[in-house]
Amino acid sequence: MNHSFSIGLLGLGAIATIMAQPGLAEEIPLATSDADIPRVQDAEAAATTVEEWVSQISVEAAEATQIIAQAAVQITGVQLTPTAGGVEIALETTGQLQPPATSTVGNALIADISNATLVLAEGSEFQAVSPAEGIALVSITSLPDNRVRVAITGGRRSPHRKYHSG
Repeated sequence: MNHSFSIGLLGLGAIATIMAQPGLAEEIPLATSDADIPRVQDAEAAATTVEEWVSQISVEAAEATQIIAQAAVQITGVQLTPTAGGVEIALETTGQLQPPATSTVGNALIADISNATLVLAEGSEFQAVSPAEGIALVSITSLPDNRVRVAITGGRRSPHRKYHSG
């Protein structure tokens, strides 16, 4: 089925035009038996007390949190290895991480990883002070919306980044 959508701007207002080719419309068959029609008595009963409502919301929120956590890649371990030029940070994961978005703030290299959660046996964050020559701090923390931040602070200058997956 082909649809054409166009939006034009005129002056201060906006005009939206939606065009469809009616000759290509599909016929939708009607229900053929009474069994296909949803019945009111088959619907789940609505909460009638505050306690039932709170319980219903808590269950739905727990289910939603579990689905979101399953969709995100879990970082389950961190290994630091000093190298001649600084430190190598290896993240143990349950799946493939997306390439990080990086930025530099002062002497810190910041790498934000989307669609990831930090699930460490040691707790909700990781820190290593002076893990290698020229590196003052490595910090890995969880951020909202299934993101993890890796911050590497250099001693006198910001570190350089090399990223590889595998």
